[in-house]
Amino acid sequence: MTPGVLLIWLLITVQVLVVTGRAVLLKRRHRAERTSPGPRHPAAAWGLWGTATIAAVLVYATADTLRDTHVNCAAPHSGSRP
Repeated sequence: MTPGVLLIWLLITVQVLVVTGRAVLLKRRHRAERTSPGPRHPAAAWGLWGTATIAAVLVYATADTLRDTHVNCAAPHSGSRP
């Protein structure tokens, strides 16, 4: 497994754990405070989810680009140069 793919899976795992933990905390708080809604925690959780998803996509795109660049630079040039 390449380092880029490993980093992507690590980010996705952390993302899922953070959002799941936050959802559990929100559920507990909601049970305790049924009378007052409090701040917009669900919006913050969705924002965190979106941020982590975008970060994972950017890491994947960067790793893919670097892999392609590395392959193209390492390939021997055949023929004459213009």
